[in-house]
Amino acid sequence: MSYKTILKQYATAVYNKDAEGLLSLYDSNVCVYDTWNEWRYDIGGFRNMVTGWFDSLGGEKVRVEFTQGYTFESQDQTVWVGELKFYGLSEEDEVLRSISNRWTWVIKNSNGMFKIVHEHSSLPINIENFSGIMKKD
Repeated sequence: MSYKTILKQYATAVYNKDAEGLLSLYDSNVCVYDTWNEWRYDIGGFRNMVTGWFDSLGGEKVRVEFTQGYTFESQDQTVWVGELKFYGLSEEDEVLRSISNRWTWVIKNSNGMFKIVHEHSSLPINIENFSGIMKKD
């Protein structure tokens, strides 16, 4: 499995609201710096966030798109840096809203098993009103 497989599996798990499928991409010692609410998640807190997110969607779904990004690879790890765009979809797959996040993953290769060991998402902050900029111009 490569980082490209992780990108596809991430998007599929989010679209299907498959919390276990999504969480299986992460190392048990993962460190997640998320954009929303919490400063840092370990795997337990991240599990709670993911299941809460998926439960909050009701009948809606989320489609994820990745930018090409930058990839730095070695035999033991990959660092992927790019942007994710999240589209909130109605039950009929119509786009209701979207948000873009800057994203970094550190993916460790341990004996052929690729797992995300660090995730960092962020938004730039508007200096005039201190609000997050949720869409790239």
